[in-house]
Amino acid sequence: MFDEYTKSLNLDPHSPSFRLVTDGQLPLRQCLHPEASAKDADLPQYYWRFCDLRKEFVRFRAGDLARALVPVAEAQKLQSMPSLPPTPASVADIIKDLDLQACQDNNEFYVKEAHDMVTIVKHLITLGHKFEANEVINLNLEPGIW
Repeated sequence: MFDEYTKSLNLDPHSPSFRLVTDGQLPLRQCLHPEASAKDADLPQYYWRFCDLRKEFVRFRAGDLARALVPVAEAQKLQSMPSLPPTPASVADIIKDLDLQACQDNNEFYVKEAHDMVTIVKHLITLGHKFEANEVINLNLEPGIW
């Protein structure tokens, strides 16, 4: 159904420029993929990469700070550089920080949250932000260090 919906909007979900934007990694990594696996359903390729809205907001707030290179000779300047902004705790925090109008039309939490996310994405794009920090979902999990 989602493929059909994007096609009705003249979007190609299989295009490399198509991005899913989520509120954190849990919706895809810990809900959709395990459920699809349990039901032996194949997910289209675009469900294997996503942009985390909270991390994108931190990237937006940090500007070029995250990509700044400081020569070794000027390493003492690192102490006076501002630190990265903290990751927001919720979509509502991002709305408040950007001084945007939160959705008032719906009483259902998830519908309101989705509308607020759309407002944030539109605002960031208008300000020139590019959603390029794709996170990838791997089929096999790598063992972690204990």
